[in-house]
Amino acid sequence: MSDRPRNADRPVRIVLVGAGAMGQAWARALHGHPRCRLAGIVDADPRRARGLALRLRLPELPVGTALDALPGVAADACVNATPPQVHRSVITEALGSGLSVLTEKPFAMDAYEAAELTRAAERHDRLLMVSQSRSLQPGVAAFRAAIDRLGGLDRLEARFSRGYPADGFRADLDQPLLRDMAVHAFDTSRRLTGSDARSVYCDAPARPGTGYRGPAEATALFTMLNGARFLYQGSWSAPAMPTAWSGSWRATGRHGTATWNGAGTVRLALVSGAPAPVPGAGARPEPDPGAAGTVLAEAEADDQGFDRDPVRQVTPPLDEFLDALATGAPGWGSARNNLATMAMLDAAIASARSGTPVAVAPVAEVTARPSAGPGR
Repeated sequence: MSDRPRNADRPVRIVLVGAGAMGQAWARALHGHPRCRLAGIVDADPRRARGLALRLRLPELPVGTALDALPGVAADACVNATPPQVHRSVITEALGSGLSVLTEKPFAMDAYEAAELTRAAERHDRLLMVSQSRSLQPGVAAFRAAIDRLGGLDRLEARFSRGYPADGFRADLDQPLLRDMAVHAFDTSRRLTGSDARSVYCDAPARPGTGYRGPAEATALFTMLNGARFLYQGSWSAPAMPTAWSGSWRATGRHGTATWNGAGTVRLALVSGAPAPVPGAGARPEPDPGAAGTVLAEAEADDQGFDRDPVRQVTPPLDEFLDALATGAPGWGSARNNLATMAMLDAAIASARSGTPVAVAPVAEVTARPSAGPGR
C-alpha cells in the first residue's frame, strides 16, 4: 500500500481504521488538516465507513473492511481508532503493508504486546506512535511549569470522577476504567514527575449496578523511580459532581503546592520567596489570604475548548506524528516511550487482581520478554 520514500512536499496520505466515535473525530481532523490527506476509511461495518465518508462530503473516498480491501489506494500511514482488543492485529497489518501508524490509547492489551509491536515497527523501519492526547493538552504544560517551582516534587495526586454509560467496547473490558481512562493519567504522571514508576498498590472494587463487566473505579498509589508518590483515584460510575475529563490534580513539594482543575486553571502557592507567576497567558500573582507568607500565582489554559471539541483533542498527537514523519525524531508519543506507561497499567491491573503491591516492570525487561497475551 505504501509507495515510500514519501515526497515531503505533498500531504501525508493517511488511512483511518475505525469509524466509531473516536474514528469520527479522527476523520474530521485528518480531512481538515493542511499537512495530511484522508486516503480511505476501514471499518468492520462497511456501511458505517461509507456513512462517515458521506458525512465528510467525500462520496468517492475508498472504504473497506480491511486495509487489504483497499486495492490501489496509495497511503503513507494509518491512524488506528479501533477498540484496544484489536489493536495488535490492526497495527500488525498496517506495518506489514508498509504504513507508519498512529494508534489510539491504550497502545495494546499489555506492555509485552506493546513491546512486540514496537519491535515490529523497528523491523519494518516504520514509525509507530501512541495518541495520549491528554498528556498534550494545554493545562499540562502550565501545570508542569508550576511544579517546576516547587523545589522538588514529593507528591502528585489526580482525582477523576464521572458517570459514564457502560456501552460499546468499554462495557466488556476486564478493567474499563484503568484501561480506557486511567492510562491517560498514568501517562501524564510520567510527564509531570519526569520519572517512570517503580511500584504500585491498586484497589479496584467491582460494585453492582454499574453495567460494566469489570471494575468501574480504582485507587492506585505509585512510587516513582525518583521517589515521588503518585496517587490516582478514579471512577466511571460517580452519580454527581463530575471532575473535568482530565481530572483534578494537586502537586506538593518542599516550597509549596500547585493545583490544576483539569478545566483551565492552574494555581501555585509558595510558602516563601517572592511571587512567582506561572508562565503562560493570564498569569497573575496575588496574595493568598489563607496562609501568612504565602504567595499565589494563577494561569489559565484553554482546556475547556480542548474538552468541548474532539477534533482539538486528537490534533496535538496528529501534529506530533506528522512532525516525527518529517524529521525522524519521535516525540512524547513514541511507541518506545509509551512502554513505560503500559508497564504502569499492567502493574496496576496485576495489583488490583492480587490485592498486593506489585513492581512496575522496567522498560528493559518489557522489551526483552515476549508477550503471552492479555491476562498473562
